[in-house]
Amino acid sequence: MMVADMHRNALPGQGDTGSQNHSTQTSVPLGESPPPPPRACFGREELIEKIVGLARNLTPIALIGVSGIGKTSIALTVLHDKRIEERFGNNRRFIRCDQFTASCAHFLSRLSAVIGAGIENPEGLAPLRPFLSSKEMFIVLDNAESILDPQAANTQGIDAVVEELSQISNICLCITSCISTVPPDCENLDIPTLSAEAARDTFYRIYKNGEQSDLVNNILRQLDLHLLSITLLATAQRDKSLAATIELSLASPTFLELGSDARDLLGVIAFFPQGFNEDNLDWLFPTISDKENMLDKFCLLSLTYRSNGFVTMLAPL
Repeated sequence: MMVADMHRNALPGQGDTGSQNHSTQTSVPLGESPPPPPRACFGREELIEKIVGLARNLTPIALIGVSGIGKTSIALTVLHDKRIEERFGNNRRFIRCDQFTASCAHFLSRLSAVIGAGIENPEGLAPLRPFLSSKEMFIVLDNAESILDPQAANTQGIDAVVEELSQISNICLCITSCISTVPPDCENLDIPTLSAEAARDTFYRIYKNGEQSDLVNNILRQLDLHLLSITLLATAQRDKSLAATIELSLASPTFLELGSDARDLLGVIAFFPQGFNEDNLDWLFPTISDKENMLDKFCLLSLTYRSNGFVTMLAPL
């Protein structure tokens, strides 16, 4: 146990000879660099400090919250924190779980490519273990609900692989998800909405026009201080097209798997700018059989937002 604990808390490079480090650097692919950090992440200072502390102790972490609440921004801010850079160096990896078809084979292939293991189509985590155990890594699984949802098709076995990944002593796994189905060893952190002050700072950082007003403050409160809603509102006020961003969601595998009724359902929702009551779902959409699942996926893709029993489309703010 003492040996395991010493390894878990060792600094990068401790316990390795110089020749071993040189061999590792010259014999394996470099892997993929993570996305850049967000330009700003307001009102999350205490939370980020807590996550950095957990990550430096190699504790697996799960950031849980509704779509658009800011989980990805928080994870990327931590990923680029100077203390995390010093601890993990170039072994900081980021995987968007909603950008590949949800299956164990696809997940393992994506993991291998991102970390630079150089193993094509690995069958299970065993072929990747020697590489994963060779160095300290910080790995973010972003939007993990798309692979960990127990109700989704073709995701059998992924939960076991992710749980095994979370238990590797030299790896800090950070999961962002809309659902709480995560490995049991994870330190679960519920991501709250922004404070009123952070919401204002976020809006005016993007809008960059005009002085603060009570009118804007009231609108932000009506948006429940929800980060993505505030970002979309500020962007729309700057007359920037949101079409490209929306089309990325509409072109994702998660959306396309819903079939042809999905766009029709989304189009109807757009006619309710204040949102519609979920109690009226069957009455409003009698011809669509899979509407509950579609609404769940719309929220996962941040196309719609649930609040107090109402579903609202985020795009036409």
